[in-house]
Amino acid sequence: MIRRNGEPRRIAELPQDKAAKDLPPPATIAGVGHSHFAITTASPQAQVWFDQGLALLHCFWDFEALRAFRGAARLDPDCAMCQWGIYRAMDFAGSAADQLKPVVTKMKELAPGASEHEQRYIRSVVESFGKRQSTTRWTLESGGRRWRRAGERATGQGQAKACPTLPC
Repeated sequence: MIRRNGEPRRIAELPQDKAAKDLPPPATIAGVGHSHFAITTASPQAQVWFDQGLALLHCFWDFEALRAFRGAARLDPDCAMCQWGIYRAMDFAGSAADQLKPVVTKMKELAPGASEHEQRYIRSVVESFGKRQSTTRWTLESGGRRWRRAGERATGQGQAKACPTLPC
């Protein structure tokens, strides 16, 4: 959360461009667990920030996760999964569809450079985002089902091993 005049504000309450400009660079945070999801990136440091962002999402630290994913995207602007992480952190924080749409668009543009495994995660976001815009309420439960199905298709395994962003 960002504090303004001592009052906490969620990422979703900030205009998209202001939220991006005001984020300080990510900092290494110890004690948040170890998550690793190999992504297609030219930067080893981008992989480190992506993994930290993923671990922070597991800890429900949406703001810090967003900082980490944006840090990874700064190091490798062609990383589609970095955009996926940005989307997941912003979505978790309750960002509006108009704030998420540019992230989804960029993710789609970068998807051809991602592995087939990563493209399945990206397609899941793109498909669920399209359905989300066409309905009045997108629930956590329906989103969880979509992520679980995408992970099972990607690995042929059940939920516990398939999706690193789903709580087990």
